[in-house]
Amino acid sequence: MSKEICKRLIKDGHSVVIASRYEVGSPRVDDGILVLPGQDAGVIKQVSDDDKVDYVFYCFNENQGRFNVFKNWVACSAIDYEFVPPGIIEGTKGSKYQFCVSRHNQKEFERVGFKPYYAPWGVDTKLFRPSLELRTKRRERMGWKDDTFVIGTIGQNLPNDRKNHVNLLKAFMLFSKSHNDVALYMHTSAFASYPLANMATAMGIADKVYFFDQKVYHLCALPYDKMPEIYNGLDVMCIPAKGESFCLPFLEGQACGVPLITTDTTSGPELMKGGWLIPVDDDDYEYLMFGSWQAVVRPSKIAEQLENAYKTWKNHSLEITYGTKARLGALEYDWDLVYEKYWKPFLKDLEEAKNGKV
Repeated sequence: MSKEICKRLIKDGHSVVIASRYEVGSPRVDDGILVLPGQDAGVIKQVSDDDKVDYVFYCFNENQGRFNVFKNWVACSAIDYEFVPPGIIEGTKGSKYQFCVSRHNQKEFERVGFKPYYAPWGVDTKLFRPSLELRTKRRERMGWKDDTFVIGTIGQNLPNDRKNHVNLLKAFMLFSKSHNDVALYMHTSAFASYPLANMATAMGIADKVYFFDQKVYHLCALPYDKMPEIYNGLDVMCIPAKGESFCLPFLEGQACGVPLITTDTTSGPELMKGGWLIPVDDDDYEYLMFGSWQAVVRPSKIAEQLENAYKTWKNHSLEITYGTKARLGALEYDWDLVYEKYWKPFLKDLEEAKNGKV
């Protein structure tokens, strides 16, 4: 995401540096962009002060509390839950400007008194596109026949199970009891926060559940331009997330013409362009200790939408009915389009503020 924005900023004549607090290693140049791995907020502050950086774009989470160290901090105001929690509200007060990547996030930050810009992430729709060649290659590689209905999920195996992998496995167990021609592909860690592979074995569905090569996954050794093959091998994506500020796999998969099943919460309704929303009721909401709520949809609800997708696939209308809508909807988020429509006006305002014009 940062890389796509930075490439366009450089093209427009700006100087940029990416300082990542998650990566480790030595500084490197990636596509002409200087990347500084393993940098905490204090180091970023010192570098930005010493080098007289105009703006620092920074995203923080609910565990960091009040955050007010940058003089010209532009907050990426992102929340993966229903409401803005108190810690995020207090922390965001230290920012000079805010932007949100989803309308849900924008609405929530406006509700508590901020005036954030809307500047969504995007997708490279030339790279991520439907391809029969990639579909054939992927399914041959995985040993999936053409008459196998393949469900895929893509996302990290997180400590809070925000992607809802566990309930997806339970749902697939329920769903697959009456279907022998189905498979579940999980592009995640099989043994990180939750032992998903062991769970699949305990549920008796291990022969129908496939994981991405774990060595490649944990070494982050899959080139990004290989992801379209992953998506094209699927018949439907199912990511029943508990909440999302903005989920790139939603768009990447749909750009490849793959329908999406996701939860009717946070940014799910605005990003699902072709597919099914899993309904949420009061019994699904779970309170989070830092002061917000998330939707933990039950396995039976997920299984119901898997069944709807399966019936459409059986009727040979999945691609025509939902795949086409998914692709057309994803085109609205093409990187070039969202950069011109949303990012450039936002950045222009920052430039004018720096020059004292506003």
